[in-house]
This record gives sequence, C-alpha cells and structure tokens, in this order.
Amino acid sequence: MHDFLSSHLVHVVAVLTVLSRLADVLTTYLVSPTLQLEANSIVRKLGWKYAVVTVLVGFAPYFSISFGIVIMTVSFFVASSNASKILIAKTLGEDAYARLAKQVIQAAPPNLGWVYLLMPAALFSIPGWVLLIFYPEPTDWAFYFAEGIIVYSTVIAFWSSVRYVRIRKEARHSAPPPIL
Repeated sequence: MHDFLSSHLVHVVAVLTVLSRLADVLTTYLVSPTLQLEANSIVRKLGWKYAVVTVLVGFAPYFSISFGIVIMTVSFFVASSNASKILIAKTLGEDAYARLAKQVIQAAPPNLGWVYLLMPAALFSIPGWVLLIFYPEPTDWAFYFAEGIIVYSTVIAFWSSVRYVRIRKEARHSAPPPIL
C-alpha cells in the first residue's frame, strides 16, 4: 500500500482535494440554496456558477501537493461546518434560519458577540499551532495539515466577522429585532 501511495501520491491528494471542494459546494447548497446564509460575500455575490468553478481548485496538487493538502484540509472542515447546519436549515427553512441568525446577532451585546463569534475559530486553531510546534519543518506532511487548520480558523474568523458587521449594520437601518 505504501508503494502505491508514494507512486500515486499526487493523484490521491488531487482526488481528495476535488472531493473536499465538491463536499463544500454540496453542503453549502444543502444549507443555503439561495446563498443568503453564505458568510463568504464573494460567493454570495457571484453565485452558484462561481461556487461550482471553485471545485477546479481541487486540481492544485498537480502544481503543489503541499498547497493541495492545505486546500483539502480547509475544504473538508468548511464542508463539515456546513453539514452541521443542514438539519436546522432543512427543518426551519433557509429564510427562517437566516432570520433567526440575524435576530441572534442583532440581540447580542456587541462586544460579547465578538467574543463568542471569534471563540470557535481561536479554539479550532490551537491544534494547528500545536502541530506546527511538533512538525515545524515543511518537509513534514503534518506541517501542511497544520497550515490547513490555521487557514480554516482564519477564514472562519474573517468571514464570520464580515457577516457579523454586515448584519449589525443592517440592524441600525431597520426596526429592532424581536426578543427571542
């Protein structure tokens, strides 16, 4: 098995990376068919055609296996996060879920909202930093998985913050949210 993997590593990583991108796009669709729950404002603005084209990034391992591992790690984590929201989105419906998310963000005290918003990303990044302590050299595959974990944490913190600011800004221009 080891000989097979070492001689076909780039293909194995490429297949996994494409699968990770497909998983991200599919789980996004299952949670938010209209993209109103999509935190990434670029995807929300450019739509599904753009989202589907991002699957092509899955072929990155043919240019850099290490970059492919980072993309694969980030994409599987994003897909996992999306999948954790499918039940709520399908049960409530996308519109009701979006309204609920907005109500929660608008009702939260701003500073405490920031703490709670950024806490998951900070906690998620810790194993990535620990991996980098144990595997600090780019010659170790764990180094690239660690980078993927840290990049995922950063992406989640960034896009969650963008969404948080956007919803709070919209709240200033509308009626106060009902108490939950």
